[in-house]
Order: sequence, then structure tokens, then C-alpha cells
Amino acid sequence: MARAKRKSTANTTAATESPAPAEVPSDNDSDVQPVKKRRKTTKRAPTNRNRKPDDGPPALNNMPLDIYYEICATMEPMDVLNLSRTSSYIYHTLMADGSSGIWKNSLSLMSGIPDRPSDVTEAEYARLLFGADCYHCLKRLVNLHTSWSARVRLCTTCIHSVCAPKCSAPQQLEPYVPIFHVSEKKSMSSYYLKRTMTTWQKEYDAANDKNEWTQKKISERKAISVHQNQCRVWATLWEKELVVRRKQKIVARIEALGWGTKLAKIRNERDQPQNLTKVVKMCQKEVTEKDLLMLEPYINEHMTNVQKARVEREREYLARKTGDVLEDVIKTCAAVIPPNAFVPSLGDLAALPIVQDMFKDSATRTPDPKSELEVLREQFPEITVQLTHEMEEVLRGLVRSACGESYEFDSNTTPTKFLWYPRIAVHEHCKTRCDFDVCNRWNHNEVISFQKEDMLFLSKILSQFGFDPAVTTMADMNAADPILECVSCNNQHIGRCTMRWDMLAQHNAESHSGSGSLTPNLILLEGEEAAKVAHRLDEKFARHRASSYAVFCAHCKQRGNTAIIEKHVRSAHSIQNPTEADMIADLDWHVQSSLHWLWPPREEVDEETSPSLVPPV
Repeated sequence: MARAKRKSTANTTAATESPAPAEVPSDNDSDVQPVKKRRKTTKRAPTNRNRKPDDGPPALNNMPLDIYYEICATMEPMDVLNLSRTSSYIYHTLMADGSSGIWKNSLSLMSGIPDRPSDVTEAEYARLLFGADCYHCLKRLVNLHTSWSARVRLCTTCIHSVCAPKCSAPQQLEPYVPIFHVSEKKSMSSYYLKRTMTTWQKEYDAANDKNEWTQKKISERKAISVHQNQCRVWATLWEKELVVRRKQKIVARIEALGWGTKLAKIRNERDQPQNLTKVVKMCQKEVTEKDLLMLEPYINEHMTNVQKARVEREREYLARKTGDVLEDVIKTCAAVIPPNAFVPSLGDLAALPIVQDMFKDSATRTPDPKSELEVLREQFPEITVQLTHEMEEVLRGLVRSACGESYEFDSNTTPTKFLWYPRIAVHEHCKTRCDFDVCNRWNHNEVISFQKEDMLFLSKILSQFGFDPAVTTMADMNAADPILECVSCNNQHIGRCTMRWDMLAQHNAESHSGSGSLTPNLILLEGEEAAKVAHRLDEKFARHRASSYAVFCAHCKQRGNTAIIEKHVRSAHSIQNPTEADMIADLDWHVQSSLHWLWPPREEVDEETSPSLVPPV
């Protein structure tokens, strides 16, 4: 009895040093044996690592074999191998001949496995395919080298111990000797299994008919080589499958962190966290709980950035769809609005509450701009009136801020930085910038300003020439069409500076507002000179209209120059003799006023003795 007890103790000790291996699989040539470790005599505190396996889970140690069948019925070979390492009793139970059915069933759950060779058992074959330990030192390592022909798996350290860098087998058998390729110093080195070569050499020396023995051995090894190639193909596919499984494990952790819904919305595979370089690199080995914990901050940061980018893309997509719908609304509704009339811009419509609310709700639902904004077509006239009123209120605010609250804004008499109403309403730079995130109002960027000095200047000039600035309108001034000359700008090289009344403010600002500039000395031209200047200015205006797209067709609002519109009116509207009534000048055309230098220039006079025709302003 004592002898049997000592034998049991020896088995227990071997199991505690490392997970108990199966019998070393072999093709009857390999003899890689586990290292025999000396038992340490130093007393240590009991731990899970050095406890006796017989002290393992009692429920498992006393469990009948048919219960193990039930437990392992759905377990893959890797799981059965891990279970066999939990205690010596379970190991010997699963490695016994009567447990071969467990391994057969477990191997059958895996697809694509090459057929089991006849020289290894099911348990040995499962360990060879799915194990992760070195057959020599029994350590569980990551970078192991497998020889499918020798049915062994070795670590790099053990390869140097049990292999040789040169082949000593008979020359004809050298291609069939089990070989390991190891990366060393940026190059690959080959190592041959020593005892296989020694065994073959002894058998070769003992053979009476060496040629017959050699041919028989080659025939055996060729069959093993076919199986070896099948195992290599399977191993490559299995490595890919392992990466997929580890990714699935990481995906499960991502979902546990609360990112499941957001993860399902990631369409680009490169943005999926399980496909990131760092994660793919981690999946090349077994992913532990520690790895997952270290990965959580990286996943959270990545998913936050992906979610932010996705929201921005969805918002940009919604903005494009909304912009297309609003532009179609403007195009359709503006077709019935007369030329030069105020038409709400894309920015004006984007600032409407119905559009702003749609974007605010986009975080919780998927808006449909086409159906939700269809109501704007019916409301377009009311929206136009409302926006016109708001624009006039802004203009009143500009004027009152400069002239005081008591000043009343009159759109027919008040200039605003060289722009007159209603040109301000249709001026290109006054259009509201389109922003679906901010409710912009007209002139939010303050491109329109009011200069009190310009108004006072015009008021004094008009008073000087008999016009009442308080009641005189633009229509009155255009009907009178006064032609003025700035005597201060008389130039002996280019002539006398003449202009219409609507050029006064701009000329004053450009030529007489700087320090050291002359005070404008203006006179009213009459008779032949005034008619001559008016004719020249009309010619210049007509020439620009003929060369620039500054004219609308009065019948269909087609844009072009006067030459194009005349042809258009004849062909499209059957009017053989088009007149000015068939063409409407663009109100916001930038060439509306200009100077004319009348020749000859005035004679130079002494400014100190010459009285000013108009009191300095």
C-alpha cells in the first residue's frame, strides 16, 4: 500500500509542476520527451499553483464518466484540453482509453480538420492541433513552432536543445527529416530533430538491404508529408478563425460597455473598433480579461470620436438634402415674383423655426425634409412679406443708431453706404448666410452700415441746388436728372469731373474724405454741357449693359445682356422690335453710376482768390 501511495504522489507532483501533457505524439521516429524537473525542497505557503491536484474540486473528481460525456458534449477541443488541466484526476480520466469518445465528439465539432493519423490517439491529436504548450518544457507560450510530420510542438529555446543546425541523416532522407525554421538576427535558421536523425541512422546502418530500407522509409514519409501539408493549410485557416473569435470577444465587451447600438451603425469596416490596428494586433494572441480592461479606455475614446464623426456626417447629409429642398422652393416660388423684387435666400429660409426645429430633432429621429418642408411653398408669400418687414426694421435701427431715435427712416430718401433702397434688399452681399445651426437674421454679418456724414453731405448739396432733402425722393431726383461737376477735381490731363446726383456720395468718400484732400466744390451744369455729359453717361451705361449679364427679360426673367435679350424677345416672345420696356436692368448691377471727364478742362485758377461756388461742407 505504501508503494502505491508513493506512486500516486509522484503523479501528483508531475501534475503540479505544469499542465499534464498527453503521451508525446509521434510517428514512431520522434522522441521529444518532457523535461524531468527536480522537486524543490524549499517550504512555501500553499497556493493555487503548488497545491495538490487531488485537492481539486471534489464534485469533479468523483463524477462518473457519463456525466463527463454530458459536460463535454458541446465543448470544443480547446475547452476539453483546458478542463483536463484542472486536476490530475480529471486529466487521467479524460486521457484514458475509455474517454476516446469524448475527444472524437469534440473533434467532430470542428470543421476542416485533417483526418487523424493512425499513430496518434484522439487526445494526442487534439493536443497537437489545439494545444498551446511546448512538448519538451511543457510551458504554455505564444510563439511556438509545430512540426506536423514529427507531431511535436517546441518553443525556440527547446529547439536549440533537441535540434541540430545540420542534418546527419542519410542524404536521401534529408528532405523528410522534421525541420523547424527559426527567425534569428533578421534571418531564418533551420534546425533538424536530433533523435529522429539518430534513429534513422541506426536503422540504416542495421539494414541488410539499405536501398530497400531507404525506399520504404521514403514511401512512409511521403504519406506523412501529404498529411503535413493538409495540417499547414488548416492551421492557417484556424489562425484566422481564432482572430475572428477574439474579435467577437472584444465586440461583446464593446456591447457590454453600452456601445452596441452605436457599433451597429458603423458601416465602414475600417472604423469598426475590432478592426483597428491596435485591436487586430492584440487578437494575434489569446485575449485575456486583463487585455480587455486595458483596451476599454481606447475603445471608449474611439467610439466617442466615431459617434461624433457620424453625427457630423448625418448632419451634413441632412443639410444637403434640406438645402436642395429649400433651393427648389425658392426657384419655384421666385418664378412668379417680378425681377428686382426681394426674394428670400437660402439662409433666410434656413433660419425659419420649422427648419431649425427639424435639425434640433435630428438627434432623436430621421427627418424627411422633402415632406416636412413642403408647407413652405404655400407660406412663401407670407414669409417674403415678413422678412421684408424684418429687413426694414434692421435698416431703421441702423439709421436711428446714427441719427437718433427721433429720425424717421424713409426707404425712398435714405442712402446706406452708397446703396439705396430697394437695391439693399437684393444686394448680393446682403444675403443671409446659410447656417442650419444658428438662426441668422438679415445683415447678421454687418456688411451694411449707415453713415450719417454721407446723409448730411447729400442733404446740404440737395438744399444748395433747390431740393428739399426731407421730402425729395429718388424718383424726383431721377426725373430731374441734375448733372454736377466737381470743380475741385478738375484735371488738366483728363478733363472736368462730371457725374449724376447718385454718384455724389461715392465720389465724396473716394476722393475727398482722406486727410489733406480738397473740399468738393460742386456746380450744377446746364444746357448743352449737361446734355452732352448725360449723353456720354447713357452711352457708357448702354455699353456695359450690352457686354454684361445685367438685364432681365421682362416677360420670362431670363438673364443676359441687351444683345442676347433682344434676340431672345424676338424668338421666344415673337416681338420683332424689342424696346426698353421688354428689358429690365438688374437693380444690383455694380455699374450703375460712373464719372465722365468732360473735355476741355477748366483753366487753372488761384484757389485763394477764387470764391467757392458751394460752401464747404
